[in-house]
Amino acid sequence: MNANELADKLDLINEQQNLQIQAATMLRKLQAENDVLKGNKLTNKEIEDEWFKVFKPESGIGKNLTNGVYDFARAILRKAQEK
Repeated sequence: MNANELADKLDLINEQQNLQIQAATMLRKLQAENDVLKGNKLTNKEIEDEWFKVFKPESGIGKNLTNGVYDFARAILRKAQEK
């Protein structure tokens, strides 16, 4: 094997290593995104519990509904971030 053939093989090895590094990085990013998405899923029961924390039946839902809806949305987002 001459020097040029050896250099070509080394180039090929470097290209393969770079592809492996890129693939590993991509897989880590995909896993992180997947973990975030899984962590933000709420059950219907959790949503219902948050609804009743904000809209207490005894306080009357019609009272200050707009603010209550925003409070509910913020409560759901907080709950999702806790998971």
